[in-house]
Amino acid sequence: MKLHYETHKQGKMNMNMKWPFAGVAAMIAALSFWTGGVKAADAAPQGISLDHRGLLSIGGGAISSNLVAFGPGWKYAAQDYCLENIKKSGKGMDLKYEADFNVPGAKLKMIETTKAVNDKGKTGLKVSYTISSQDAVSLDNMYVAFRMPVKEFAGSTITSNGEKVTFPQTYEKEYLAFPKNSSMISVANSKFTMNIKGDNLDIALVDARVQKNNENYELRVNFKNCKDFTSTELSFGVFSEEAPFFIAADKNWVELPVAAEIQEGGILDFSFRSDAPAGKYGRIVPGRDGHFEYEKNPGSRVRLVGTNTCFGANYLSKEAADRLARTFQLMGYNAIRFHHTDVDLIKGAWSAKKSDDINESQLDKIDYLFAAMKKAGIYVTIDLYTMRRFGADEIEGWNKYVDNPNVIKALVPILPGAFNAWTKMALKWLNHVNPYTGIAWKDDPALVAICPVNEDSIASVWAPTPEVKQLYLDRFEKWKTENNKSGNPDALFAQFLTELKVASNKQMAKFFKDNGINAMITGSNWWDTMAQTFERTEFDLVDNHHYWDHPQPSYNQNSDMKTSLAYVCPNFMTPTRIFGRPFTVSEYNFCAPNQFRAEGGAMFGAYSALQDWDGVYRFAWAHSDKNVMEQKPIEGFDTATDPLNLLTERQIILLFGRGDVAPAKKRFIYAVTMDEATKGGLGDMWGKGLFPQPFIATGLVSQIGSQVVDNGRTIQGKYDGVVAASAPAADALSGNQFVDAKNLTKLPESGEEIVSDNGQIILNNKKGYVKIVTDKTECIVAPAAIDLGGKNLSVKNRTFFSSVSASAMDSKPLAESKRVLLFHLTNVLNTNMQFSNPKMTTLVKRGTLPYLVHVGSAEVSLKNSNPDMKLYVVDFGGKRLREEKTEYADGAYSFKAEVSASNGQPALIYELAEK
Repeated sequence: MKLHYETHKQGKMNMNMKWPFAGVAAMIAALSFWTGGVKAADAAPQGISLDHRGLLSIGGGAISSNLVAFGPGWKYAAQDYCLENIKKSGKGMDLKYEADFNVPGAKLKMIETTKAVNDKGKTGLKVSYTISSQDAVSLDNMYVAFRMPVKEFAGSTITSNGEKVTFPQTYEKEYLAFPKNSSMISVANSKFTMNIKGDNLDIALVDARVQKNNENYELRVNFKNCKDFTSTELSFGVFSEEAPFFIAADKNWVELPVAAEIQEGGILDFSFRSDAPAGKYGRIVPGRDGHFEYEKNPGSRVRLVGTNTCFGANYLSKEAADRLARTFQLMGYNAIRFHHTDVDLIKGAWSAKKSDDINESQLDKIDYLFAAMKKAGIYVTIDLYTMRRFGADEIEGWNKYVDNPNVIKALVPILPGAFNAWTKMALKWLNHVNPYTGIAWKDDPALVAICPVNEDSIASVWAPTPEVKQLYLDRFEKWKTENNKSGNPDALFAQFLTELKVASNKQMAKFFKDNGINAMITGSNWWDTMAQTFERTEFDLVDNHHYWDHPQPSYNQNSDMKTSLAYVCPNFMTPTRIFGRPFTVSEYNFCAPNQFRAEGGAMFGAYSALQDWDGVYRFAWAHSDKNVMEQKPIEGFDTATDPLNLLTERQIILLFGRGDVAPAKKRFIYAVTMDEATKGGLGDMWGKGLFPQPFIATGLVSQIGSQVVDNGRTIQGKYDGVVAASAPAADALSGNQFVDAKNLTKLPESGEEIVSDNGQIILNNKKGYVKIVTDKTECIVAPAAIDLGGKNLSVKNRTFFSSVSASAMDSKPLAESKRVLLFHLTNVLNTNMQFSNPKMTTLVKRGTLPYLVHVGSAEVSLKNSNPDMKLYVVDFGGKRLREEKTEYADGAYSFKAEVSASNGQPALIYELAEK
C-alpha cells in the first residue's frame, strides 16, 4: 500500500539506489554482537521470520530452528511442541516470547527475545534465550538446532572461522569434523547464505540421517551451562542473504525497442483531448456540483489527467520545453504539476542560505515551461514549498538554519515567524510577471491550483526534532488550560493538533485571498485519517497521494488486485474525498519494478472514474532534464523511463479522462465528528484514525466520501446513506437516511466477484483478476491460465500475468468501431537489473538499456460488426510495423497476442482498423 516518504524524492539521489539494502551482495562479515559494531536495524531482516512459538524460519523456510533439551536420562523435549502458556509481546521483529518449557524431569521457563539489528548495512536478528528453573536443575544437553534439508544442502559448504566443510551426499557418520568453537559460521547453497555470529559459540555439526526418516543436517549451538543451574543463557546473531537475481535476455525476457516520438495521427496520438490554449475559457473552478468546470462555461465538466515534473525536469531549454509540451499533448494530458521546484529555483539550491533568493536563470526556464504547457492546452498546478532551505536569520523566534523539510512543515502552523518567512517566496513567485505570457503567475487562468506546503499532514510532521516537539507540547498545555480541557490525553492531543492545523489552513486561505491569488488552494495532501476531513474542509479542493508498491525500501511484489479490499489502490483514499469539493490525486503510481504493475491502468483508471473524481496526476514523468530528453533505463518513479507505465497511462486516460467508465450510481457519505476522529489518539498511515474498513471497501462498489457534521454543520447534498458510528442529530442528516457503520454489508474476499453498482467493474480479490466492461473500452487483467470474457472482449489460454484491453478510438462503441487500440501488457524491466533474490523484493542495481519484456501469449477474441478490418502490430510511437494474422468468424476477430522475439519486434500494442 501507500508508503510515501519525503526522502524518496531527494533530488540528487539515484532513485533506486538510496535504500539501506542497496548493494547487499557479499556474505556478512564476521563481527561480534558485543563489540559495538552492530546497531538496531532500520528495516526488517532479510529472509528471516518467526512463528507464534519463536521458531526461526530462514531463507524462505529452507532452514528452521528449534530449541532442544534433554532432561535427566536423555529424555527429549523441543520448542516446537513442548511449550505451554506462550505469551508473545513486542512489535515487528523486536519480540519477546515467554513460556513454560516442559522438559521431562525439569520445570523450566523459557524467555526468547529477538531484536532486528544492523551490522554495517547488513540486517539480521539478535536472538537470546534465557532458560530458568525455580530450583537448581541439571540437563544432559541443551542446544538450538538449525536444521538444513539434505536435498537443499548436500554438496554445499559450511564455514567456521574460515575453515570449510562440505555436506556429504551420502551418510557417513553422525558428527562431522567441524571446529567446536566459533564466532562466525556461514552456510551457503545456490539460493541463499545464512550467517550465525556470536562470542565463542559452542558448536556441533551433525548428519541427522543417523535417525530414521530424518533427512536433515543440523548445526547445533550449545548452551555452555546445563548443569546445576537456575538460569542459563545463550545469544547469537542470525543473518540471511538470498543469492542475487538478474534480469537478462533469455527464454523469458526479450529485447524491447521503444520509439521516442509519438506519431501524429497514429493510434497512440491522443491529442483529441486537447483544447488549447489552457485558460481559453477562463479558470477551472469548482462548480455547483462540486466538480471542475470552466469559469466562462458553467456546467462544462472538466477532468484533468496529467503527470508531475520534478527537480531538473522543470528547468529545461526552450527546445526541450516545447518538445515536452507537445509530447504531453499527444499523450492526451491536459494537466501538469510542477513539483519539487523550490530547491532549484533558489540560488545555492541544496546549499542555499536564503529561502527567497530567486535564481533568475531558473525562473526564466520555468516561465517558459509554463507558457509552453499553456499553449499546448495543459493546466498547471504548483507547490510553494517542498524542500528548500531557510537561513538562520529568516524565521523570527527560531533563528536556526533549516534544511529539514519537516521542520518547516511543523513550524508554519505554530510559529508566526515561520509562516511569515514562508510567505516571502510565495509572493515573489506568484506576483512575478511571466514574460512569455505577459501575465503574473497568480493571474494566469492556466494556473489551476496551488499547494502551499506539500505533504504537511500534521500528525505526520509535528515532532521532527526534540525542540519542535517541545513547542507543540507547550502549546498543548496552554490549549488545555485556555479551553478547560480534561480527559483522555491522547484524544485531547489529537484534537489539539487537528484544531491547530485547521486554524493554519484558514490562515493560508486568507493569505491567498488577501493577496489577490485566485487559483484553487489545496493541501494536507498525505495520509487518509478521519481527522484530516476537518483540515481539508478549509481548502477549495481536496488532494491526496497514494502508491502501490512504493519502495520502503523493498518492494512487496504483490498484486493490487489481491490485497485486502480496504487497501486496494486507489480505493484506500476514497473516503478522504469531501463531497461538494473537487477531488484530485496529484501523486500516484504503480511503481517499477513491481511485476504486476500492468494492472495499474485498469485499477486506477476504472476506480477513479467510478468514484467520479476530478483529476489524477501520475508521479512522475521525470526527475531530471536528462530523463526528459534521453531514453534511460527504468528508474524510480519516472514514467518517461518506464515503457510499461507509458502504456498503462493510455488506459487511465481512456477509462478516467475520456470517461469510458461511468460514475457509480450510488453515493454514501461518512459523517465525521471530532470525537470519533480523535478518540483513539493521533492517526497514522495504516491503522489508527482511519475510516472503518467496511466503509472504505464500499468504494469498490459505489461512490463514497465524507463531510464534517460537528458544531452545527449539516450534511450537504443528497446521498443513498449517511454512515457514522452513531446517528447524527436528525437535522444534521438533512433528510438523508442514517446507516450504522457497524451494519455495513461486508464485501466478499473469498473468491466471489465484487461488482460495481454500475456493472462495469468486476473484481475477484482471491483469484486476482479484474474485468472492465464499457461501451468504449473493455479490459481484462488476470494471471496465467484464467480464461475470462466481457461483452465483446475475451481472453483465454493466457501464459503469463497480463493486461489485455481493447478501446474504440473513433466515435463509435467498441462493437462497431472501425479503429480499435489493443494492448497486451506483461512486464518490462532493464537489462541486468539486479535483485537480492528471485522474488525481486529488494533492488540492488537498476541495470541498463535495452529494455526487456517478459514473454507471454494469450488467445484474444473481439466481437466487432466490421468484417474487413486488418490487425497491425504497432510500436511505442504508434507506427504500424507489420500486419498480424486474424480470423473473423461469427462476428468476432480472433488472434494470438504474443510477446516474443519470434516474429520481429515484440508485440504489446495493436491497431485494428480498416485498410
